Amino acid sequence: EFLTWTSDDNLYKSNALEKMISYLNKNKNVDLVSMNFDYIDENGNFIENFENTFNHKRTVLNLLHRNNVGSAFMYRKSIANKVGKYDKKAFCVEDFDYWCRIALSGNISYTSDNIYKYRIHSSSLSATKKTEIDKKTKELRKKYLYQFFNKFKYSWYDRIIAMMKFKIYSKSILNNFIIFLFKFYSLIVRLFSILFFWNKKNRHKFVEIFLPNFSFLCRKG
Repeated sequence: EFLTWTSDDNLYKSNALEKMISYLNKNKNVDLVSMNFDYIDENGNFIENFENTFNHKRTVLNLLHRNNVGSAFMYRKSIANKVGKYDKKAFCVEDFDYWCRIALSGNISYTSDNIYKYRIHSSSLSATKKTEIDKKTKELRKKYLYQFFNKFKYSWYDRIIAMMKFKIYSKSILNNFIIFLFKFYSLIVRLFSILFFWNKKNRHKFVEIFLPNFSFLCRKG
């Protein structure tokens, strides 16, 4: 009835499966649940909490900005039958591709329950295939961007922000002109911050005040 998988260098906490199964049983309208987890080093020492690496809330609307489902997840067999198998051509980002397909065909939910440990080490796939992962992630965004726009009713402003971030241009001349104006405005704000604020923290605060939805220009996530 429910499906999940894990990499052999990571660890489930003792209550992980119970938590995810319980959530799906209580929330019949949810097709996939994503929970929180810890990053650990090669020796099992805590590094960082997954949710703390985001500057935006983990929601399906922000899924294309970054794979926010992560590694602690469970989904229904019914949605798997609907969206089909993982795409072998999307190797390195096949999980991200799958979550996008589930988001477009069903419902994804997120919780802060911490149930998992994700091990970071130099020989992991994410470390050794980083260039390929980055390239394929960009391709996925271009592939699914307009489908996300249509299903989740993004505002015109959010659409332009997303297209700017992902360097995807609209077929609309008007949208492209607005993108140009936003880029010009963001350039002026950043130049002003560099000229008048030598302290980086003050510079970032200034940019975030005048470009509140452009936080990706100066911070990770």
